[in-house]
Amino acid sequence: MALKTSAHQFFTRVVFIGVVCFAGVACSSQSNLMNLPDLPALRRTMESMRSEYGTDWVQADAYFERLAALESQIGEWDAFCRKGADGDAGAQEIAAELGRLQRDVLSKGPALNGAQVVMVRRHTRRLGLPQNWQGNSSLPRDGYDNEIVELTLQPDNDEKPFVLRTIYRPEKEVFVGDICLHWNGDRLLFSSLNPEGRWHVYEIGVDGTGLQQLTPDSHPDVDYYDACYLPDGRIMLCSTAGYRGVPCVYGGDHVANLFLLDRETGSIRQLCFDQDHNWSPRVLPNGRVLYQRWEYSDTPHSNSRMLFHMNPDGTDQREYWGSGVYFPNSFFYARPLPGKTGRVVGIASGHHGTQRSGRLLLVEPDDGRGEGDGVLQEIPGWGKPVTPIIRDRLVDGVWPHFLHPYPLTDTQFLVSAKLGEDRPWGIYLVDIYDNMLPLAEEDSYAFLEPIPLRKEPCPPVLPDRVNLAESEGVVYLQDIYEGGGLAGVPKGAVTALRVFQYYFSHRSQGGLHGVLGNDCGWDIKRVLGTVPVQPDGSACFRAPANTPIAVQPLDAEGQALQIMRSWFTLQPGEKASCVGCHESQKTAPFSASASAFRRVPSAITPGWHAPHRGFSFVREVQPVLDRYCAGCHGDVPPEGMSVKRGREFPYLRGDRMVQDWSTRISGGVGPEMGGVFSESYAALQRFVRRPGIESDLHMLSPMDFHFNTTELGQLLRKGHYNVRMDTESRERLAVWVDLNAPFHGTWRETHPRQDSYALECVARAAELRQTFAPFGAETDFEKVPQLPEKDRTFLMPEPSVSPQDPVPEVSGWPFNEVEARRKQTEAALSTAPGGNTEHAVNLAPGVDMTFVLVPGGRFVMGTNNGCQDEMPASAVEVPAFLLGKFEVTNAQYRIFDPSHESRDESRNGYQFGRRGFCLDGPQQPVVRVSWEEALDFCDWLSRTAGLEAGLPTEAQWEWAARAGSDQSFYFGSEEADCSAYANLADRKLREFIQCTARDNYGRADVIENASRHDDRIPRDDRYDDRGMVSVDVGRYLPNAWNLHDMHGNVGEWTMSAYFSYPYRDEDGRNDAGNLQIDRVARGGSWRDRPYRAAATFRLPYRPYQRVFNVGFRVAVKMTDPLTGPVRTALDAANLNK
Repeated sequence: MALKTSAHQFFTRVVFIGVVCFAGVACSSQSNLMNLPDLPALRRTMESMRSEYGTDWVQADAYFERLAALESQIGEWDAFCRKGADGDAGAQEIAAELGRLQRDVLSKGPALNGAQVVMVRRHTRRLGLPQNWQGNSSLPRDGYDNEIVELTLQPDNDEKPFVLRTIYRPEKEVFVGDICLHWNGDRLLFSSLNPEGRWHVYEIGVDGTGLQQLTPDSHPDVDYYDACYLPDGRIMLCSTAGYRGVPCVYGGDHVANLFLLDRETGSIRQLCFDQDHNWSPRVLPNGRVLYQRWEYSDTPHSNSRMLFHMNPDGTDQREYWGSGVYFPNSFFYARPLPGKTGRVVGIASGHHGTQRSGRLLLVEPDDGRGEGDGVLQEIPGWGKPVTPIIRDRLVDGVWPHFLHPYPLTDTQFLVSAKLGEDRPWGIYLVDIYDNMLPLAEEDSYAFLEPIPLRKEPCPPVLPDRVNLAESEGVVYLQDIYEGGGLAGVPKGAVTALRVFQYYFSHRSQGGLHGVLGNDCGWDIKRVLGTVPVQPDGSACFRAPANTPIAVQPLDAEGQALQIMRSWFTLQPGEKASCVGCHESQKTAPFSASASAFRRVPSAITPGWHAPHRGFSFVREVQPVLDRYCAGCHGDVPPEGMSVKRGREFPYLRGDRMVQDWSTRISGGVGPEMGGVFSESYAALQRFVRRPGIESDLHMLSPMDFHFNTTELGQLLRKGHYNVRMDTESRERLAVWVDLNAPFHGTWRETHPRQDSYALECVARAAELRQTFAPFGAETDFEKVPQLPEKDRTFLMPEPSVSPQDPVPEVSGWPFNEVEARRKQTEAALSTAPGGNTEHAVNLAPGVDMTFVLVPGGRFVMGTNNGCQDEMPASAVEVPAFLLGKFEVTNAQYRIFDPSHESRDESRNGYQFGRRGFCLDGPQQPVVRVSWEEALDFCDWLSRTAGLEAGLPTEAQWEWAARAGSDQSFYFGSEEADCSAYANLADRKLREFIQCTARDNYGRADVIENASRHDDRIPRDDRYDDRGMVSVDVGRYLPNAWNLHDMHGNVGEWTMSAYFSYPYRDEDGRNDAGNLQIDRVARGGSWRDRPYRAAATFRLPYRPYQRVFNVGFRVAVKMTDPLTGPVRTALDAANLNK
């Protein structure tokens, strides 16, 4: 074959690259980038090879003699590079000799061992790389100049260092690629197109004979590609026969999942039923199959591609590496290293931007799920840590770029590489020590997919575990409490699992923002029912096969304690097992037999979810609103009810549809595709904090989106106008929240354009399923069954009973700021000769905690004009005590627990390669600490500082917050301007509404003049406190006793249980021992409108619950007269112990 660039010209270019490097580079860390052989890297490689191969490496002595001679001539490496950069001819000749030694060591070494290389040669005018959200079926169907070739290296021939032999060149200008060489080295699979333009899998001998198409032509709307051999002779391949579309492009690109081809029978069976693509199946040394799975069920779709593995029959599909982290966005073309190390090599790439190519990473499955966990090394990058970068266009502008790595050993790899924007794609031999040896390249052509042409050991054959006569599988769950998913949740809290299945979108459909609801999720969810969880945390149940299902652990009230934003799929007859909830994949099952395993597997109990249907606001939630809410919540409040400023009065009748849908969140749809919602839905969803279409990719903190953290759930718990819902009605609202607050339950109902098309889609998908997956449940998801009629007659609640007794009068109450300071000073003089009102404790070098003296007194606690749980008002006596001047900060809490993270607050809408809003700054108040953890901190502080520390009681907290005021706030009434005093939900919260796709996905900007649908977080627009989420403590003005942030910033745990009023300190509410009773948080947060942060407002949470906007401050009991600061000479070492 005649090449446009002669072999002599090619070699001259390689030598010349070293000269260019000298002209522009002065350090070894960059020299490798420009192909100047790196002397220290070459020595590292040679030392490693001598250690590994010993006397089998017969050329070793000669090579080390050459290396020693070069080292003596070169001297100090960086100085040598600088000398060459000055144009020293001798240095350039030495560099050329160094290049020849590198070539001989690597290309003639035992790793490659003289093998030919099979690869793809393709003209760069059409490179054939799909976008990172696409599969082959989205590529152009023609215009390719490409062939499969055999590359033979001739390292001793400077004139012609390689020759090419054509194995297969298509007659037409169609794609050939995705090559997979059989372990015998005598034949290979590849993808190409038939005369009708459909993708198929072909096989050919490496000698160019025996060409045959392996996949059938029977379905003109189905593609097959990207196949691999299995040890038992079958073939695994990607196919679009699932009839799904990529959701984020409204189904415009066809999704390919993994299928199993039996060559003997010609049958093809679907293995994966995933929302989005499966890519690059490759057999692991243990016989299982490694592949990349893309999923984004309410998680950031730009960063959620991960490695999975499964048995060849499709059973035991589970994460391999990369779940729940942002870095890398994708990991294409992953291959296992030889042996049983578990390590893999692959290409880290982005989402938008550069197509498929990127950074070459070596990874290993790791116990941790933090950013960068398991990343062993980047190549090149010997000895350097890999810093996780969270960015949509991860590798744009980063060089070198790599494609299609193939491990020769656990240290050396063949790879396609492009060293710069103006360089061709060539074949390189690289290693972990930073050697990058060019083997072959050609102007205007790309050399891709290198595989050594030789026999390789065949992995073991794994027997099938499926039973195709069954339509179900069985799930064995050892202990739901094991793992991080329910960390801190006590045994017994989970009573059942809710089981639901996903109904993913078909082609030309997709759950973009505004399709299924407002920022509600990508997919339709269909609740199948519940199964019991035993007291020991075990569960065993039957579930439909070939169905993507998820589970949610439920508390006794039917509310999800954790949200599973993924799914698993059982094969027919499969017996699947897992240890816990988000446990490490290396966690071994317990030896003790779980109680659920000794029972017959439970059937799913449907309850009110039967007959099964997609969860719909109209069918599931609106009947509840009609029964309990709509009678009052019309256009105007009922007679006698007034709505105060800063509050909302939602319209909750189901008789109106939204007429003004619009969104400026990038990736959202307009009224031409979505926005078909009722006004009652648009109103109610505002009171539900939820994951939204994309939330934090990291595993969620338990109960982070629990129903009791939503304003809707809190309003019902606090007794909204005495509304008393029946159990099922309240559960319907909780399920709606747990499923991410959707509106639609079928695709047909999402828009008139889908009315008939959705039926055509589901019919065609059913036909293909009958062919490729005739096992398991068949369901017409678009069919809306006849449901039992519910009584929607409005049930007027009984009038609330107001306290009969008047607000008690207390002598000297209220009092003004001058009197408040006088009382504080008087108390200080009586307890400390110096009259100190503030006392500091040193926690660690540079980290102090300041306490303020709160004088004792008697006041009116609660109100007769608030929520039912704030009544009646009563007179309460509070002794003097010390209280933290500020809320406990992240820096202070991490002295006690260095591993704690307050995390981020998830954004609304799409993330596009960025995290949420940070709550984890050192001076921000700590959040996501449970009441129990707050008490543990206080106990630790007591032991180490010699204090009697704890949480303030509700009485102490309210007395301290008021500082003498009988108004809602120490600075005034609910109508007062809070902006200088408290961080609350006000005008600043508008900045929560951002578009994250600005500047080509590189920047997030606030959406000005956002529509009411994008602007969905309730707030009070009268004020602007300049704080969006939590801010550093002490930023706002203190009250008269110099306490900061008593209102707003974050809520604060109190010692008190959620008992009814009147408040009684002696009724057991402040006993620490009762862990079954909810505890009260006070003060409101950045997410609460002013009335929810008033001095009397109470919110109950579980004592083990880590709430997204609740922290704490420490109270110290005063027992003896103080003689000065509480303790300032504290031994930091003792504290840190």
